[in-house]
Amino acid sequence: MNAQMSCPNPLVDTAAADLADAYRALVRQTCLFLNQLREFDLRRGYGQSDAGAKFAPSTPAWLNRTCGIDQDVTREQLRIAYALLNLPLVEDAFERGELSYRKVGALTFVANATNETTLLDFALVMTDSQVEDYCQQLRKPAIAQGTSPAPD
Repeated sequence: MNAQMSCPNPLVDTAAADLADAYRALVRQTCLFLNQLREFDLRRGYGQSDAGAKFAPSTPAWLNRTCGIDQDVTREQLRIAYALLNLPLVEDAFERGELSYRKVGALTFVANATNETTLLDFALVMTDSQVEDYCQQLRKPAIAQGTSPAPD
């Protein structure tokens, strides 16, 4: 075994901790952005006048004009932001930086008041891909039947 691999390196340890902290901060900031986006949409900020603001028929159109964000991306962000209103445990974990945006997006397709705790516990210990795959499996029967996923 390589001797370097078994020797602790405080610089690497510090860099690793800083990297993990930065990622959690990014996730928390993403949650904040979605909350602000939802509030802007609820207030119909896209159609109101402010100094230099650009009028638009919708939030996705406004963000596209103002920030260059693709409207499909904004529609998906709004879907997730509104879904979080009914998933307080998922939103809390997202706000703390414990769930990635990908996990939250996948969960919002299948989580509800009945299964939120179970799905959150699963998501907290699995990878993004594992959560997406599992949520996709839960969605398949519901999509085929034209209903929402069955609660756990």
